Amino acid sequence: MKPSLLAAVLALSAPTFADTTSESLHLGGPGSFGCNGSSPGTLCDGVTLGSAQMDFTLDTAAMTLTLVVTNTSPDDGGPNPVITQIHFNAPRQVTGLALIGQSAAGAGTPGYTASFDADLLDGSNGLKAAGGMGAFSVEMDNGNGVHGAIANANAASFGVNTNHLVFGPVTFVFGLTGDLTGVDASFFTKSLSMNPPGDRTVNAAAHFQAGGQDAEYSGTISDNSSDCDPLYYFEGTPSIGGSIDLIVSGQKGCHGCILLSDSDTPTKISPKITLDIGPTFLVALPVEFNEGGLQKIPTPIPNLPGLVGLTFYSQWVAGNPPLVQLSNVIDVTIVGL
Repeated sequence: MKPSLLAAVLALSAPTFADTTSESLHLGGPGSFGCNGSSPGTLCDGVTLGSAQMDFTLDTAAMTLTLVVTNTSPDDGGPNPVITQIHFNAPRQVTGLALIGQSAAGAGTPGYTASFDADLLDGSNGLKAAGGMGAFSVEMDNGNGVHGAIANANAASFGVNTNHLVFGPVTFVFGLTGDLTGVDASFFTKSLSMNPPGDRTVNAAAHFQAGGQDAEYSGTISDNSSDCDPLYYFEGTPSIGGSIDLIVSGQKGCHGCILLSDSDTPTKISPKITLDIGPTFLVALPVEFNEGGLQKIPTPIPNLPGLVGLTFYSQWVAGNPPLVQLSNVIDVTIVGL
């Protein structure tokens, strides 16, 4: 079946989530990337490790995102690196994001600013992270180098006067705008940076400074983003005779298909894979990522009045063998003019 027929039975009507949901990402460690492509991620001396915990809580009723950042860089006896920049991604349903509060659990007062790029598909992509990590939708910068940077409260020594540091965890609160129907916190932890620019796509990254010998080394370190991290949603008003955009995300090399069914009954298709839809699949639309990030698939909707009111269920099944991952499910109903 052609994409136009796929869209003929799709109209956005997302599943129901709790108002408040939480997810976490860990920067550094196995599978992460750092300076000069190091993995696990290190600073540019090739030795010093940096790491951080990022805890996201989304409240769709209050339209807020709370991010708690904890510097967990290993304390190896030398100057412990501090965090001066933070990058992460928001889903495209978020059309506005503003930093409305920040505080530290320990000493120091954070003074970060946030920049937001609502459209990573428009080619501008100004919020680039160092180290080839791609362009992000959210960049946070303390604006003063190591002064005011986030430090590990459990570390023994630093290359910066501790009176100039902020000891975490540090909590940031963002006000959001957009239609967050069906969005939960995993949409933030699974959203990917965009290539080009960059050599790889990741969910989040932080810039560490003042680590290693004589506190002379810095580097940007990512999370472990080796999974496909598939997300799936629509943009536009899906009325007959019009068109919508199918939006899918995935890592470079991931491929698979968008499946459409008339049932939300879970369907086991192999000993290890159970889809959240099925068992009758009406459409299998191939998808392949030559570069990681987002793909927009323009999809016209035929003017077929008989389709109005029909409900279908769709899921993006992504694989980067031997790994297979499933996106969120979209339950959709065609609407009239």
